[in-house]
Amino acid sequence: MRLSLLKKGQLPLSFAALILFGVLLLQLPGVLRSGERLSLLDTAFTACSAVCLNGLAVIPLTEFSFFGQIIILLLIQLGCFGILALSAMILLMLGRGLSFSNTLVMYNLNDRFSLGCTESLVKTIASYTLISEAAGAVLMFPGFLLNGTGFWKSLWYAVFYSVGSFCNSGLGPLAGDIAQGGRYVQSISMALIILGGIGVYVIYDLIE
Repeated sequence: MRLSLLKKGQLPLSFAALILFGVLLLQLPGVLRSGERLSLLDTAFTACSAVCLNGLAVIPLTEFSFFGQIIILLLIQLGCFGILALSAMILLMLGRGLSFSNTLVMYNLNDRFSLGCTESLVKTIASYTLISEAAGAVLMFPGFLLNGTGFWKSLWYAVFYSVGSFCNSGLGPLAGDIAQGGRYVQSISMALIILGGIGVYVIYDLIE
């Protein structure tokens, strides 16, 4: 993924392609528990909400089957990757049109990444995201389990809310949402929201 792709608008257009991909998936049989199919408008809204991480839903996720929830979680994750990659590359582009003094301010951000190696940056974003989400799921799991939820449901809720919290999606498969997980799960969710919000640049700066 190089800067030329961003200039040509291919990366932003990939969001539209991802939303269309989500619409096609959500139109498959078995997405809803009832066995019915979503209307085209509801399908488009749900796919757009998941990919763009706006947290809005016309149909509660509790009405989706496990298969349907997997599709939504996949769209959330892919949308998060796209937003992080796009914002990071825009930040890298800023160094090209700034004055000399402002470019010096950007130097510490760009010394690890350059416009010529955005593939490496995307890999770093993916690693940071997946490691954070995996750690969050491991920490959340006992919270759901000790709260009376069964083993497999606890595992699924831990994965979904870990990814959803890091991506700040605002969507979840529980009727009462994250409040049903208890204070411990909410604390882990809050930490993941912060980690997802500050991004890779701040993490590298703190480490250094």
